[in-house]
Amino acid sequence: MSTASSQTDPFAAWKQMFDQFEQAFTKPLQETLNSEAFASTLGDTRERQLASQQAMREGMEKYLQSMRVPTKSDHAALAAQVVALETKIEALEDRFDVVEDKLDQILAKLSTLNSAPAAAPAAPKSRRSR
Repeated sequence: MSTASSQTDPFAAWKQMFDQFEQAFTKPLQETLNSEAFASTLGDTRERQLASQQAMREGMEKYLQSMRVPTKSDHAALAAQVVALETKIEALEDRFDVVEDKLDQILAKLSTLNSAPAAAPAAPKSRRSR
C-alpha cells in the first residue's frame, strides 16, 4: 500500500494502530501470565472463590431448611428415589410379562384339551332295587 492510500484509508490507520498496541502489550502480558507469582495469585483467588461458594451453598441450605423449603440436596435425593422406583417398576413389568406368557401357554394347552373329542362317557351305573 502506498502512503497516500494509507492516509486516506481509515481502516488501514486503525489496523496500524492496533498492531502497534498489540506489539507493545503482548510481551509484558505474556511475561506476567507465565510468571509464578501470577499462577500463585490465580490459584489463591480460585481457592478463596470456591471456599466462598461452599460457604454460600451451606448457608443457603441451612436457611432453606429453616424455612422448610426443599433444598437442592432434597431434590437430588427425591430424584434418586424416583429413579430407583422406576427401576423396580420396570423389573416388575418384566416379571409380569413372563407370568403373562406362562398363563397364555397354560390357556393354550387348556383350550386344546377342551377342543379334543371327549371319550365316550361311561355308562351310568344301574341302580339296584332294594
